Amino acid sequence: MKRKSHVLSTARCKLHNKKRVRTTVPALPLPRKSPAGISLIEILISMFVLLFGLLGVASIFPVGSHYMNEGEKFDLSSALAQNAFEEMEIRGMLRPEYWLYGTNLTVMNTFGQFTLPYPPNSTTPQGPGHAFVIDPMGAAAHNFDVNGDIFPYWNLSLNTPGPNVTMPDIWRNPPSPSIPLKNAGLRFPVRRLTLPQAFGAPLTSAVSETIFRLRDDLSTEFPEKDDQPSMQLWRTADPNNTPNDTSDDLLLTRQYEGGFSWLATVVPTTDEALIGLQPAAGESSYSYDVSVVIFHRRVMTPSLDTERLIEAELLVGGELVLFDRNGISSVVDAAVEDIRPGNWICLMGVNQSTGHFLMRWYRLLSLDDETQTNGSYGAERHAMLYGPDWPSHSITNLRAAILPGTVSVVTRTMQLQNN
Repeated sequence: MKRKSHVLSTARCKLHNKKRVRTTVPALPLPRKSPAGISLIEILISMFVLLFGLLGVASIFPVGSHYMNEGEKFDLSSALAQNAFEEMEIRGMLRPEYWLYGTNLTVMNTFGQFTLPYPPNSTTPQGPGHAFVIDPMGAAAHNFDVNGDIFPYWNLSLNTPGPNVTMPDIWRNPPSPSIPLKNAGLRFPVRRLTLPQAFGAPLTSAVSETIFRLRDDLSTEFPEKDDQPSMQLWRTADPNNTPNDTSDDLLLTRQYEGGFSWLATVVPTTDEALIGLQPAAGESSYSYDVSVVIFHRRVMTPSLDTERLIEAELLVGGELVLFDRNGISSVVDAAVEDIRPGNWICLMGVNQSTGHFLMRWYRLLSLDDETQTNGSYGAERHAMLYGPDWPSHSITNLRAAILPGTVSVVTRTMQLQNN
C-alpha cells in the first residue's frame, strides 16, 4: 500500500513539473554589448603622457652634446699638457738664463744679471721676482710695454689702483723672511716672461703661436648635403696668382681651430730654490712647482678684463671668499664674470712663518650666483675649491688671480734645466 502511494506521488510530481514547464514563457536571448570606444578625454591624456616622454627624450640630446664637448676638451687639454712639458724640455724653456722679462724696459738676457729679487735695505725691486709665468703669447700681444712683465695684468700708470690690485701689507713686510718681499707694491712679485729667438730678440706672436697653441683641433668643412663627407681645410699658397682657381694652389699645412693654448708657471718651493735660479749659483738640485695652464679661447691681450686680481680669504675646508672690502659689489661681479664651476683659479700669498711666496692653482667646484653685501667682508661671494693644501696659518691676505677660459692645470714638482 505504501509502495503504491509512493509511486503515485512520484507520478504526480512529474506531472506537476511538466505542467510548470509548459506554462513558463521561453527566455529571450540577452542583447550583446557593443565594444566600448575611446573617449576624447582618454586620447588627450594619452597625448599628454606621450608628450612628457618625448620631452624627456629630446632633453637627452643637448645634455649629451654638452658632455661630449666637455669630454673632448678634457682629452685635448690632457694631450696638450703632456706636449707642453715636452716642448719646455726640448726647447730649453726651463733654463732661467734664457728668460726675458715681458716688457720693453727690461727685455734683456738675464744671464749673469740675477740678484736677490728684493735685497735687504733696498728701495727698488731688483731681479726677477718670486714666481714666474712663461707666457710669450701674452707678452707679444701686449707688445712688450711697461706693464708686460706683471702677472696678472696691472696697469702701473693708474693713479689710484683699485683695492682689488693693491698689494697686501703682509706681502711687503713678512714677519720673518729670509728674502723679504720688501716694497713689493712697487712691482708685483709674479713676473711674466718671454723667451728669445734669433739674436736674443723675444718671440714674436707668429712664432709663439706655433709653440703655445694646439694644432690638433683641425678645421673641417661640412657640406650642405648630408650624404657627402666632411672636408679637411688646408692653408694654401697661390704661386700662379689665380685666386679664383684653387686647383693649382699649393697645399702647405692643415688648418686648425687654435682654440686651445697654454702658458706655464714656475714657483720655487723654498727660498733656497729662489736663490738657485741665479746662474751664478750653479745649482740644479732644487725643486720647483711647474704648472701648465690650458686655456680654451683665451683672449691673448692682457688687460684688467682678461686677467683679474681680487682680494680673497681661504677658510678651512676649501671654502674661498672673494670680496671687496669697500663693499662695491660690481668689483666682485666683474672678477667672476663668465667664470663657472670647472674653471681654475690661482691663489697667491705669503707663508706667515717663513715669508716664502706661494702661488698655487685650484679647481673651482662651486660658486655663489650672487654677491652678498651684508657680510663681514663688505661685498663677497663664496666658492668651493679643490686642489693642493695651503698652509693653515697663511689663509689670510691672499689674492686670487682669475683668468677666464682656464679649463685645465697640470702641476709637476721638478728640477729646472742648467747648462
